[in-house]
Amino acid sequence: MSWVKALHTYFAASPRVRVRNAREVFECMARVHLRARLGDTIGSESLSIMRQLRWELMMYGTPGQK
Repeated sequence: MSWVKALHTYFAASPRVRVRNAREVFECMARVHLRARLGDTIGSESLSIMRQLRWELMMYGTPGQK
């Protein structure tokens, strides 16, 4: 699943589903950015979304997800 598709699915979902899927979306986005070429930067839009997803995961995720 591409991170763009994951984001579209995430934002279209209900709040309950969003919390459940935040970990998957965060991991997809993080994986894309971690595999970027040396010198590439994370866009400010992506960074704010990743922070929001991480916050939701830490607030509502299970101990295994955290």
